[in-house]
Amino acid sequence: MMKLVSSYFEEPLEIQETSISLLIIENPHMLVAFINELQQALNKEDTSFALLKGSRKFSVDKEVELITDIFSIDINNRKVLSKIYEDLTSRAHEDEFFLKTHELEGKIISFIDNLLQGYDYPLYCKDEVSLPSIMKDLEVSIDIKSLTILEHLQNYVEIISTLFKKKLFVLINLKSFLSKEDLQHFYQFCIYEKIHILLIEPIERFPRIYCEHVRIIDSDLCEI
Repeated sequence: MMKLVSSYFEEPLEIQETSISLLIIENPHMLVAFINELQQALNKEDTSFALLKGSRKFSVDKEVELITDIFSIDINNRKVLSKIYEDLTSRAHEDEFFLKTHELEGKIISFIDNLLQGYDYPLYCKDEVSLPSIMKDLEVSIDIKSLTILEHLQNYVEIISTLFKKKLFVLINLKSFLSKEDLQHFYQFCIYEKIHILLIEPIERFPRIYCEHVRIIDSDLCEI
């Protein structure tokens, strides 16, 4: 179990991997202030937010992923692709691919050397190959064609959790865009993968789903 600490709470907000934490903030001014301060924490600014697990305190900017708009999720952003290229490059130099990688790099350098010979101007090239640059030129990326918005969201959460070891995903206003059935699928996926989830909503939109752990801060700023 993790705990999110903030001056906005009377008590730390408990977040478990076996349930979905739902925070409803009915006061619009507080909702905006809460999200703004969380974004500041993610930008490494001093805030009242802290993430705890047992006696350990984690850095919010390193451990929390904030999703404010599921339609603008870019699963192939530069940070993700750079990490994938880094992992693939490491894999290319492991035992299984080492000889093939070394042979391929030699052929590329030899080909470029032959290409440069006899050219009108003296040219130079490095005697090493950058696999990440080749992957970028070949547009190696995550295949997102024909994905539903739910599948896109699940892929993003899984990839960010795996590649960057994020401990908590905070999603704003998710219930406005997913049906109850899709939400149930998303909840089941996150619980199965043991991914900590916090939903932040302005209102309670439909009957609670069985695995939701709900805290409400009403329009008068009272916690329920």
